[in-house]
Amino acid sequence: MTRVVGTALRGVDFGSPASEAFSARVASDNQLRIRIDAGGKITWGSGSVSGDTNLYRSDENILTTDDLFKATGGLVTITSNGVPTYDIPNGGLAVDTTNNVFYFRSDNTWNEVGGGNSVVTVSSSSPEAPEEGNLWFDIDVAVLYIYTTGEGWVSVSGSLTLDGLSDVTLTAPTSGQILTYNGAIWVNQNNSGALVDIDGGTSFTEIYEAELTNMVEAIYDGGVF
Repeated sequence: MTRVVGTALRGVDFGSPASEAFSARVASDNQLRIRIDAGGKITWGSGSVSGDTNLYRSDENILTTDDLFKATGGLVTITSNGVPTYDIPNGGLAVDTTNNVFYFRSDNTWNEVGGGNSVVTVSSSSPEAPEEGNLWFDIDVAVLYIYTTGEGWVSVSGSLTLDGLSDVTLTAPTSGQILTYNGAIWVNQNNSGALVDIDGGTSFTEIYEAELTNMVEAIYDGGVF
């Protein structure tokens, strides 16, 4: 029978924090369904075996269970503005709501999720408050950048074609044309001097830097320079 009382129920003079302060079970049970000790630890059981699930205060501002905690409606851990600074046990999770970055706590350190700080942002403008190693893909120009504290955003996109290089401009190249430096960039033009190619016409990448410095021209053979 449930009894309603108008004053608080208090228990005093228990022998130790582990002393039983409150317990309950169903009439047919041979074990307690719930037990609260004087130290505040709550233990639950099925009623047929000893309690197997608990919840208690383990340290200052820390509530702990020795078992699995299931939050059907979701679980919020820590939110922060920037890198989290809370000193909590390893295994904790945090979300930087300013930069939309996820962190986990391991080895007593907050670690940014994303493969070694390689957080990737896909947008038309560079992210605010980036950190070392963050990646940004500029969708307007299809270029990938990496952020370094010394140089800022640096392009890491490579070119697979000659015309993709920043100092090369090809205009409708035709067989037999040559690549020449006009004082600003490399351009293609007709081979008026009937020059021979410097690498057998197999690969532009085989041209040595010294040869380019000396203004040696490469011949376009219809497929490669």
